[in-house]
Amino acid sequence: MALRSYDLPSNYHIEDPLNKLVYQITSVIKNTRDFNSAINLILQNNLKLEDVVSRTARLTLEDVVKLADLLISKK
Repeated sequence: MALRSYDLPSNYHIEDPLNKLVYQITSVIKNTRDFNSAINLILQNNLKLEDVVSRTARLTLEDVVKLADLLISKK
């Protein structure tokens, strides 16, 4: 059964799939420090580094720099 807008409370927002993906990427980095898996997720889903960085505050500057460096070297 499909959700209709009048079935949802007025303050409910359907979660953006891109936000879920960014959460998954940042969780891989924060929990396992596996930058290669995070990069594979980025590349498989045709994301830009900007998509990840603009949607999370969980990554440190060092994490962002390392992710960017590895992503650039993969392309």
